Amino acid sequence: MRNLEGETGTPEALLREHLESARFYLLGCMPVEYLFSLKLARDIVPHLRGKGLREVVMDFLQSQEPDTT
Repeated sequence: MRNLEGETGTPEALLREHLESARFYLLGCMPVEYLFSLKLARDIVPHLRGKGLREVVMDFLQSQEPDTT
């Protein structure tokens, strides 16, 4: 989250908002909303500056996907 500081309207700031709302929904036991916020965050990843940041964020998002096995 520290690497997602930025001016309002930047992809980093928008991603941070989606991740913060996902956390809120997770803590509030709202799984559908949680997964939707993560989907919105995933859609922003290609627009982030820096390959390293994109990789870290995608690794995190993939680790949050529900286990369907």
